[in-house]
Amino acid sequence: MIYPASATSGIAWSDYGRCHTERHPSRTKQLDYTWAFSDAQVRRVVAARIARIAYASKLPESIDELRALDTVALAMLDKNKSKETSKAAAAARRAGGLAAYYTALIYRSVRLGEDSVHVATEFGVMPSTVRRALHVMNQDAAQLAAGTFKLYARCPSLRKYAHKSGPKFTWDFENGKEMRRAGFSYREIAVKFGVCEQTVHAALLRVGVVYPRARRARWRGHKFNYYEAAAMRREGMSDTKIAEALGVDSSSVWYALNESPALKPIVTVQAK
Repeated sequence: MIYPASATSGIAWSDYGRCHTERHPSRTKQLDYTWAFSDAQVRRVVAARIARIAYASKLPESIDELRALDTVALAMLDKNKSKETSKAAAAARRAGGLAAYYTALIYRSVRLGEDSVHVATEFGVMPSTVRRALHVMNQDAAQLAAGTFKLYARCPSLRKYAHKSGPKFTWDFENGKEMRRAGFSYREIAVKFGVCEQTVHAALLRVGVVYPRARRARWRGHKFNYYEAAAMRREGMSDTKIAEALGVDSSSVWYALNESPALKPIVTVQAK
């Protein structure tokens, strides 16, 4: 902006010789929603989004398959404990399904240009929910165009059988239990057996296998045998000497021996 030469502005006519203008390009990344103006691409993107939520093995090829996946996806959203997800699922049911809900969001937000606050008020959700839905669908559209779109794989879980022998595990549970005793994390055990971290944690917790966790994040080298540390404590070694012998921090040893539900009885007996 160029100001006039005056006593108020403090600019003299001679200052114009040193004046110049600059143009700074916008650093905000503009999202490409051109796909939202094509009915065929909108149907493809909405179907891909529903297939991902429902953990489908392939994209729906007919309206009947889409309706079936729509029902499964709504059931998956109902299991989510998030309040915003529950509101979105309720809004989708009022609209007639996820396909109708997502299509309405695209039509009103992109084609009609309505702001997210107005659209969210109409559907009974938060504005961030509307923006998030549009953002993920825009990412799906870009992946579909680039040929990199992949469906989500369902997390492997334990197979439960209704007989006396109890649940049959799809991974080496006994070996995983010994690894946890040796100080391996749930993630390291999950990677070894090709299952999810939550699967390992739930399986160990279900049979009462609980081992300590440090108050702070430890690097991979700071894994130690908790029971070996407990044995050293019974022999009268201090936490500092135990930490030096195991190559860990003394605070990790103290927390493992004093706060662990599995090892606290050992420390209590020793204190008496």
